[in-house]
Amino acid sequence: HIDTTQVGLRLAEAPAFAFYPNPATSSLTVVTLPQQTSCEAVISDLMGRKLRRIKLLPGDNSLNVSDLPRGTYLLTVVSPEGLSSAKFIKE
Repeated sequence: HIDTTQVGLRLAEAPAFAFYPNPATSSLTVVTLPQQTSCEAVISDLMGRKLRRIKLLPGDNSLNVSDLPRGTYLLTVVSPEGLSSAKFIKE
């Protein structure tokens, strides 16, 4: 168990978002809950480098990933409830 509260962050109890398609080619749709009004998506490579940050609105959000090279990436949604992450593949 990793205690992230000491750095001011905490992991969300349940996934804070859904996304599709996986694998993605040109866009990735991120769906957040209606009550999540202050969310941000962060796309990182597997080395931990943050490639982009996108402000999310409640509901469906389309993220352009067409310029990313093929590979595996980490999508993290940061919300007041905490962090939630998942891997996605860019083809």
